[in-house]
Formats: sequence, structure tokens, C-alpha cells
Amino acid sequence: MHYHTKISIRTSLLTAVAAAIGCLAMDSTAFAKSKAEKKAAKSTSVSGSISAVDEKSITIETKKQGSKQFQLTADTTYKLKGKKGSADQAATASDLKVGQHVQVTSPGDKNQTVVIEPKTKEKKKKT
Repeated sequence: MHYHTKISIRTSLLTAVAAAIGCLAMDSTAFAKSKAEKKAAKSTSVSGSISAVDEKSITIETKKQGSKQFQLTADTTYKLKGKKGSADQAATASDLKVGQHVQVTSPGDKNQTVVIEPKTKEKKKKT
């Protein structure tokens, strides 16, 4: 074989190897992104009392998870949970008040649903 032919073959092999490595790198990036997207899409459900609320966010104080904050968007839906035997009613962000018990379900921090729990009668303590 001629010297120039050997160099040409080496160059072709190196180019092919570099292309293969590039494809593998792109594939692993796509895999990592897919995994991150799955994690972001994971649904979260938090139940607790409202400790702070404004037009853009709600903070829920939970017993086990501490304080959790959620962003309120135009896509957020609100429901007033019906008492036993009655249907849920539509609600709005203005119905949210500090101290209310709510459940926030958020699939990946988008289109979350805030369900306002009805007031419950406090049990009288025996004295």
C-alpha cells in the first residue's frame, strides 16, 4: 500500500470513530434529558394549612414535609370540596385564605389543582 492510501484509511477510520462517539454522547444526553423530564412530570400532592397566599403563590405548612410553596398560574384550577355526599364546587384564587386546609396536586409544577377542604368542627376537649 502506498503511504497516502494508509493515511487516507487512518483518517477515514478516525472520522468514523469520532462520529460514533458523537452519536453515543448525543444518545446519552437524550437519555438524561428524558429522565429529567420524567422527574419534572412526576405528580406531587401536598396537604396542609395555608400559611401565606398572594396572587402568584401559595405556601402550605405540612406536618411531615414542612413548608412547601407552589406557583399559581392562569392554568391552576381551584375547587371547594363538597361536604359528605355533595359535589365539589368551582372556586377561585380569591377564595384562598390563610389558615384554610387545602390539598395541592401538582404534576410537574404545571396545571396544579388546589382543593379547599371544608371547615371541620373542632372536637371539644373533655375537662
